Amino acid sequence: MTAEHSDRPSTPEPERNYQGPQGFDLTTAGSSFKPKGAFWLTEQLNAGKPESEWVGLEVYATRDIPLLSPIGVAIKKLPKGITSEEIWDWQKEFPHTMVLRVNPAFSATKAEAIYRIGLGEKGNGLMHHLYQGAWLISFGAADNMLGVNLTADLRSQEKDQPILTAKANVIIHFAKKGMLAEVKRQTGGILAGNERRYKSPVVDDQRVIWDPRTIVSQVIEQFDEVEGLSLGLDHKPQKGAEIMDVLDDATVTDQIKVIHVANTAREIHGDIQVGDEQIAALIKKLSGIRFAHSVRVAFDYNPEIFSKKSPQQQLETIRELIDWWKTVQNGGDATPRILRFHRPAISTHRKTKRAVV
Repeated sequence: MTAEHSDRPSTPEPERNYQGPQGFDLTTAGSSFKPKGAFWLTEQLNAGKPESEWVGLEVYATRDIPLLSPIGVAIKKLPKGITSEEIWDWQKEFPHTMVLRVNPAFSATKAEAIYRIGLGEKGNGLMHHLYQGAWLISFGAADNMLGVNLTADLRSQEKDQPILTAKANVIIHFAKKGMLAEVKRQTGGILAGNERRYKSPVVDDQRVIWDPRTIVSQVIEQFDEVEGLSLGLDHKPQKGAEIMDVLDDATVTDQIKVIHVANTAREIHGDIQVGDEQIAALIKKLSGIRFAHSVRVAFDYNPEIFSKKSPQQQLETIRELIDWWKTVQNGGDATPRILRFHRPAISTHRKTKRAVV
C-alpha cells in the first residue's frame, strides 16, 4: 500500500529491545541565526569519540528572504537560510558531524501559513502574529520542496543519509496530492511529528496536528511511506496540549524514533537546566520504557535564548546536560554538580546496558 487510506491487518507485537533513549542530537533551531554554530558544537562534542557515540544534527530547512531583513531588525532576528553547499563546506571544516534528519516547513502550503498567522492561532496578540508571520515566511511552505530537496542533496553524498521529519499536516498534504511516494523515494524515509495546537485548513481531524495518538492512527498506520514518530515533548504546555501521558501508551511508544525536548516551564523551547526536576522526572520516565526502536533525544532550543550564550557556554551547556542525562538515566543522582567550564573535550563515561551512547 502507498499513500491510499485502507484498513491494515493486525501486526505482530514488536520486539522492544531498547531500554530508554540510545543517543542524542542537536537541532539547528538554537543556532538559527548562525547555523554553522550547530556544526561547530557537535564537532567539539564528537571529536575523539567513535561515530556510534556522536551527537547528531537535525537541520531545519530555512531560506534567506532579503525583503524580510527590515522586519527581522524591527521585531527580532530571523533564521538564516541553509543550503546543501554550505553544509558540505561546514562538514569539511568539521568532519566529526552527521546530519540525521531534515525538517521542512511546518505549513504545508502558503495558504495554510497565511491562515495560521491570521486565524489559526487567535488570541496571542499583534506582535506574536507579526513575529510568527515573519518566521513562517522565512521557512516558506513545505510544498516549495525546500526540505525534500535539501534531504535529497545531502543523501547524494556518501557522508550522511538523512531522512525527512515532517509535521502531520505536511504529510497529509503530500498524500492528498499523490506526492508521498516520490517524497519517500527522494528522502529515504519520513517521520511524522506533532505540533503545538492550532487550527489547520489542511486536515479534517484537527487532533492530528498535536495529538501523537491520532498521528499514529491516521498517519503512521495509514501510510507505508511513514516509518515512525518524532515526538515533540517540547510542545507540552503550548495551547493546553497535554501529551506526556502518551508515554504510557505502547501504541505510541512503539512508533517513537526521535523525542524533541526543551525546557518549557518558563519559555517556549527554553534551554534545559541541569538538575531541572521536571526534566529529571522525564528522564526517569523514559529510562523505564522499552522502545521498539533505537530512540534519540533531540535538544530543540529557542535561538533568542540560546544565542545569548557564547559558543563556549553553549558547548558546556550541552556537554553538561548530556553527562547529567546519562547519569540520571543510568540510575544516578539527579542533583546537579556545579557547572565547570574549561573541561576536557573528551568524556570518559563507562558503558552499561542502560547507558546512552
